[in-house]
Amino acid sequence: MKNLVVVGNAPLTIDYSDLIDSSDVVVRMNECKNYSSFAGGKTTIICVNNMGPPAWRYAHDKSFQNSPLCRKADEYWFVRSMAVHEAFRAKYCPRYPREKIYDMTDIIIESNGLQSKICRRFSPYFNKIVFSVLIKAYLNNRSKGQWFVIPSTGFFAIQFILSEPSFQDFQKHLVGFGFEGWPGHPWRSEKKIVSDYTRDGLLRYYPI
Repeated sequence: MKNLVVVGNAPLTIDYSDLIDSSDVVVRMNECKNYSSFAGGKTTIICVNNMGPPAWRYAHDKSFQNSPLCRKADEYWFVRSMAVHEAFRAKYCPRYPREKIYDMTDIIIESNGLQSKICRRFSPYFNKIVFSVLIKAYLNNRSKGQWFVIPSTGFFAIQFILSEPSFQDFQKHLVGFGFEGWPGHPWRSEKKIVSDYTRDGLLRYYPI
């Protein structure tokens, strides 16, 4: 069976480089910060946050063009649909700041010279599915003071590899996911969903 590894950006204390570099497909997140000796160097696909301050940085700092690891990727996934994000934020995130956000996919592609790469944009329909999956878990598990904001880039990657027919026959592994970070993502709900997928045999999750 072929192997696919999704590599998150949490710092690792366990060496997974052999698993990662021997896999058929390796998906990394954004600027691929987790590329120490513990996380190998192979990179097939980069999953990109194409909205908000991170996207602005990727465009203006040429994060993918200037990174030796990022340049290895054959394919880039731009995950967020602006219209869907705005609609779900308005309904489920009344406390979240209402600054305008923009889809910077085209600018990121142009400024980083990615025109020769495969660039896949996740559809509004798929964005709605991802939000719906996460909202269901969030509403069942939220605690006092917690409010829903938006799925993380890694969560988009996980949902996509589980739904994409071309990955159906792959054994799927998650490395470098600590489920913490920017407070705008509902980490506890994402962790619960991944735990359920692991229990059901859809994923193999590796501790950091």
